[in-house]
Amino acid sequence: MPRPASVAAPAPASGITATPPPSEAELEDFAASMLNDEPVQKEQQAPQFVEFECEQCLEPVKFEIALAGKRAPCPHCKRVIKVPMVKQDKPKDWRSTSDGLPTGAKREKEELAGAWEAAKIVARESLEEAGALSTQQRQPTSRTTWIIRGLVAAAALILVAVGVTAVVNAISGSRQEKLMTKALAGADKLAGPEKAVVHLAAGTFFLRKNEPDCIKDPKKKQRGAWDQYALARTALSGDSLPAEADWLLIELGLAQVGLGGSDDAVEKRTRFTWEQTSRELVQTIRVIRQPEARVEAVQQIARKLISAGQQQLVSAMVRQFSEQPDVLAVAGLELVRAGHADLARELHQTILNLYSQPLPEGQQPLTPTLGVVALGHALNEKGLPVRPEYKEIFAGGRVAGLYWRRESGQLDRGASLFSKLETYLCAAAMQGEDRRPLQDALGALQLIPPDRGVNGWQVLRLVNLAAQADEAESKLTAAIRRIREPANLYPAGQLVLFRAQVRQAKNKLPADLLHSVDPNSLCHAQARLEWARHNVRHDSGTIKEVESWDEKWRPFGLAGCVLGMQG
Repeated sequence: MPRPASVAAPAPASGITATPPPSEAELEDFAASMLNDEPVQKEQQAPQFVEFECEQCLEPVKFEIALAGKRAPCPHCKRVIKVPMVKQDKPKDWRSTSDGLPTGAKREKEELAGAWEAAKIVARESLEEAGALSTQQRQPTSRTTWIIRGLVAAAALILVAVGVTAVVNAISGSRQEKLMTKALAGADKLAGPEKAVVHLAAGTFFLRKNEPDCIKDPKKKQRGAWDQYALARTALSGDSLPAEADWLLIELGLAQVGLGGSDDAVEKRTRFTWEQTSRELVQTIRVIRQPEARVEAVQQIARKLISAGQQQLVSAMVRQFSEQPDVLAVAGLELVRAGHADLARELHQTILNLYSQPLPEGQQPLTPTLGVVALGHALNEKGLPVRPEYKEIFAGGRVAGLYWRRESGQLDRGASLFSKLETYLCAAAMQGEDRRPLQDALGALQLIPPDRGVNGWQVLRLVNLAAQADEAESKLTAAIRRIREPANLYPAGQLVLFRAQVRQAKNKLPADLLHSVDPNSLCHAQARLEWARHNVRHDSGTIKEVESWDEKWRPFGLAGCVLGMQG
């Protein structure tokens, strides 16, 4: 397209020089310079050295730029110092958004110039003007409220504790049931009377559960205390059994006292009536073969029944053994000891009637016993007429009766050692605060020559009383050695000493202690049970140890572990 003809500019006035307009090329260069970036200035030459002052010796130092940011020794003080970084001034590049921070670092937000800051909270005055605040003052928490809160918190804690305890008991109870089942299964394989030890322990286990039908379960055969005690009694019955079986029958009778309970317990089916319990006790006492053992059984059982408030039951029960006046006498002495003199007088009168009744032709009159004479003196009643041929019995009965009356007496110096032993043994059986009768009985036994036979039941009773009184082990050991007749009663004395050692032990018992009871005896099985019962309370690994025993001993250890776990 042809350009239009240019119009000539008017001539300037005289004296004024006109600036010629820029050429078209100059205008294009100017427009291009406005659109392009400023030319990049040549970079300054990077420094070759870092100069700074040593922070240790304060001398000026100089390092190559390659050591910047590293550690190097000072040329003057030779100490290692850090070489600082060199700050290089570079022209700012508006295209670079880097702020020098790591990628994930938090960036500070810059506030816009002139912008209002957002309010973080509402002023209280504004809330009051708007009527958004309550004008009522908060009442302080009363003491009653705090008490209620505390009770609620305590109740919650108790519920949690009860729940945890219930779960733990359920788990533990299930394990105990399994172990006792294994013990009973092992006992069924035993042919001798030692199986009675497991049945006695099982009866105690079921009795302690204190659950409905724990005495006798009509749905589960032989899963109750009554059933297990009956099996134990059957296993210990028989004329051919050793004398130590009578000692275990005494323990069975003491355990059977626990069968009786209150009317409420009878209604809940956790206990028998006392009349039912009495029948079981009479059966057990009648199984005992040795007369001396029967007297000891009645004395211990009567004491336990009286402590349970069943003194009337004692008076009625022992009358079924009227053929043995000594049985009635020891029961009467226990009634005197507990302060039931009226019941004791009734028994004493029954005894006098037995001695005074006419005898059938050819029958020998009843021999007066020391216990019968002692009961008369304990009651301060007129007793049997003195018979000269039994002078020592009447003298000893008088002294023993005084002790049961909580007085003291002394035998004549001319009394025989056997009379002293029997007298002071009868007095020591009261187990009062006066320990002189026990010491005198031990002294009399020690003075009896070794070649003179001593009734083994008297010695065993004395050892048992001495063990309960925590007499020295040396005295017990010396007394046990005097048990010779019956000879098979000796392991029962060893068992009494073993129990004394277990009772005093504070930690786990060594397995060697089991050898202190004759391994060929019935009492050895009981010792193994009590060893496991004690040790499982100190070491749960006792169960595995017991399970490694020989098959003939394992049931006793398992039963003992169950009783120990039960508490």
